[in-house]
Amino acid sequence: MNTYRCINYDWLEVFCLESGALQPRTADYYRSVHGASSVAVREYGTPMYEEMFTIYSGRSAIMEIRRVPKSKQSEGGIFPDNCCHLRLPNRMCYSVDPVGFLLNFMKMHKLQFVSLKRIDLALDFNYFDSGDDPAAFLRRYHANRYAKMYQREFADHGRDSWQTKDHNSIKWGAPTSDISTKLYDKTAELNRQGHDKPYIREAWKACGLDITKPVWRVEFSISASLKNVMRDSDGSTLPVELFSFRDRNMCLNMFMLLADRYFDFRYVEKRPDGKLQRKDRCRRKVLFDIQPYQKAYRPVHEPTEKHYYDRSLFQVVKRLAAIAFDDAETPQQRDAVQTVCAMIVKHYAVDDYHLEWLYKMMSSEFWPSILKTINEEKEQSLFATERSDDE
Repeated sequence: MNTYRCINYDWLEVFCLESGALQPRTADYYRSVHGASSVAVREYGTPMYEEMFTIYSGRSAIMEIRRVPKSKQSEGGIFPDNCCHLRLPNRMCYSVDPVGFLLNFMKMHKLQFVSLKRIDLALDFNYFDSGDDPAAFLRRYHANRYAKMYQREFADHGRDSWQTKDHNSIKWGAPTSDISTKLYDKTAELNRQGHDKPYIREAWKACGLDITKPVWRVEFSISASLKNVMRDSDGSTLPVELFSFRDRNMCLNMFMLLADRYFDFRYVEKRPDGKLQRKDRCRRKVLFDIQPYQKAYRPVHEPTEKHYYDRSLFQVVKRLAAIAFDDAETPQQRDAVQTVCAMIVKHYAVDDYHLEWLYKMMSSEFWPSILKTINEEKEQSLFATERSDDE
């Protein structure tokens, strides 16, 4: 059984309120903050909102915003006049700290978080923990060897050949369900012309998947109406809120809770009288065996076309920290090391993965001023990373 799995967000969208006392967060406002060429406005909105635009850093989309509801409360409608939706573009969902990025964006632009709108959790793998090949499992499922608990409605896609019918995608759950479940061949999807996403393949490599073989995905799509998730086996519950998905380890724990209920398959068995046994009394088909102590993989860099930081700088900071803690003989030496660290943080980009190590040092008297510098620098230049040469 694999200890590490490729767990990721595949959709992250939240509902927010703009501050009524501040400048409206229009496309022009974001241009004034991030640059004249950093915002692309769509000519038409959405069924719910009049405005929709995307913010870019260089050539990469970093945030999609929908605002100005068509049904305003001031006009007798449903939604607050100052409400908006923020959605992370797909590439950003595979970055080092998607939720942290989203929280920083809301803080920077004084947006009040209200609730999750939608979040998708995706677990990618070559084989189930049981060793089953997902394609073979789907064929047996369609041959009525197994029956699924809950979510009786499904829709599937595949290819009909002379020898067999190959199913490469199936979705369970009604359109109005709080949660839907998908199982599909992600490699086949990426191999379709125009659908490749190199940052997803990077994630697979980072956690050890064999990209020469088909990579399958189980995906749970969670809507805002789902408030809690309960594990059937022991009755434990977890609230469905943004901070329930703060990092990938928390996402893996949530995935386990969801899989325990919504990816529950039973062998189709008969009673002694020949009639079909009730599904909940049939043996369970074990597919995943993910234990609470398991940890998710951690991306080591933002999946961009060009990396804007030098990871060796972090090693310098780390070594300087060791000198300050272990080898500095006088306060003057410690002050000198602290100054060098602060200069590195101020003048060079330090990515979130390495920043987490710095935050673990907060209890020491050595780091408060450095952490203050980091926070100020990140707030002031959240999107002021170096642009690509041809921008």
